[in-house]
Amino acid sequence: MTLSATIIGGSMAGLFAGNALRKKGWDISIHEKVPVPLSGRGAGIATYDELADLVFKSTGNNNVLGTRAKSRISLDQKGKIIASYDYPQVYTSWQYLFSILREQISNDDYFMGDDCIKIEQNEDKAIAFFENGKKKETDLIIVANGIKSELRTYVDNKAYPQYAGYVGWRGVVNEEEISKNKIEWQDELDYFSGENAYYFVDVGGKSAYIGGVLEIYKLQDNSYIDRITVDSIDLISRTDGYPLCRIWGLSGKLNKSTYLIARNCISSD
Repeated sequence: MTLSATIIGGSMAGLFAGNALRKKGWDISIHEKVPVPLSGRGAGIATYDELADLVFKSTGNNNVLGTRAKSRISLDQKGKIIASYDYPQVYTSWQYLFSILREQISNDDYFMGDDCIKIEQNEDKAIAFFENGKKKETDLIIVANGIKSELRTYVDNKAYPQYAGYVGWRGVVNEEEISKNKIEWQDELDYFSGENAYYFVDVGGKSAYIGGVLEIYKLQDNSYIDRITVDSIDLISRTDGYPLCRIWGLSGKLNKSTYLIARNCISSD
């Protein structure tokens, strides 16, 4: 008999659990409270070997998770290196890691706008009740919906978040705020890889700048396409005067120059 699991929470923890159980032959379903895709949330992640190993074991993905760095440096105000430390590491983004995990889960097994409000258990099954009236009976329920979860007490009735105070603070300046080569647009973009064309793509925003990185996803299903590092921007127009811009960059997937076309585009310098 095939075992089944209901996973409450559709972000990283829920996706890792779902992928791991699916590889073991379980029937799984993932239920996310938020009614819209979680893409574009989170920030940069410094990865470790343990994370790469976990991704491989749960999804079979053995590719490098991001950009390799060999060392860390400190610069003075003139840009001169004043200190360095050899520390090889791979840096990635929350969005890219999310997409690796999410693309392994069928849309038929991933439910958005499903807010679990109660859990019960009988002799044979665990039962999840949802605000929309749905009820799901499975062999196992995994609560993976974050530190503020109201369901956590079903696992441990003493599990309440406690404020620990600030133990550290990190701040950075957005690179786009100091860039002198920035453009903005209003409509969707098209992506041309040299091998394929993808119309109506999303890059998580409505602006780009030289030196920035754009992660490209299909607008229809939020599947990952590529990431490019922007190296030049050309302001162009159609014969009718409609403003366009061509955003050139190095493809992380193909390791060659590719470009995006943005419509209704203006310079924001």
